[in-house]
Amino acid sequence: RGLGDVYKRQGNPYSTWLFANKGTTSATNNLLTANTAVLEEETIWIWDSLNSTYITKNQDDDAFRIAPTQGFFIKSALGISSFSFAENMQTLTTQTYYRTSNTNTRFEINLFAATNDDQRNTTVRYINNRTTSFDNGSDSSLFGGDDLSIYTELVENNTGKKLAIQSLPNSNFENMVIPVGVSIAAGSEITFTADALNIPANYKVYLEDRATNIVTRLDEANSEYVVFIESGNTNARFYLHAKTSSPLITDTNNLSTVSTVSYTHLTLPTICSV
Repeated sequence: RGLGDVYKRQGNPYSTWLFANKGTTSATNNLLTANTAVLEEETIWIWDSLNSTYITKNQDDDAFRIAPTQGFFIKSALGISSFSFAENMQTLTTQTYYRTSNTNTRFEINLFAATNDDQRNTTVRYINNRTTSFDNGSDSSLFGGDDLSIYTELVENNTGKKLAIQSLPNSNFENMVIPVGVSIAAGSEITFTADALNIPANYKVYLEDRATNIVTRLDEANSEYVVFIESGNTNARFYLHAKTSSPLITDTNNLSTVSTVSYTHLTLPTICSV
């Protein structure tokens, strides 16, 4: 899957479940916290065979545990090859390894991209004391090379890192314009939808397409945006907004790390003469 040496496959060596993140137990006896010095990201990627994709989990997820013998990937820091397990990480509590109930009351947007055959999502979370740059343990990179993937990029200090999860400050929503990218074969049609949780009063969620100058509200029931992608490159095309009113196409964003690509694919209505 072109993962390189930095990604390491691990597996629970015990016959019991393991605490995985801060939500499960104290700040010391969970996998991500105990191994933070050897990890480039405090993130675990777990294969979901039901949906044929990887589930991304980090410190801000609801409490989750690793099942006995369950395999997973971590992203190790450069030059580091060790990853440790300890007996005090074990728990007798059982839990489906990647499924947890969402008990959070935070503002969160799950943005989906779907074709006729597949669907993927990326998550944006608004959490106190997070930044618009990279927050280790709260922001997590996209993993793997699926035929279809959707991701966001950092609002500030954008180096082109593709994120499966991005956490942002829980304030100043209007000024945070989030770049969205899609990896897909050229000549494909995709449908964008969103599941927005705990939206602040009077705010709405919009997807902006700067190639077609179309802004679509996605937080309403059954709302969607269907678009044809002529090229597999969607850099500088899609942006996610949380605003009290529709964003203007002239809104600006720091695009210094991405290149602008122009697309044209408009279907015009047929005009009939009577």
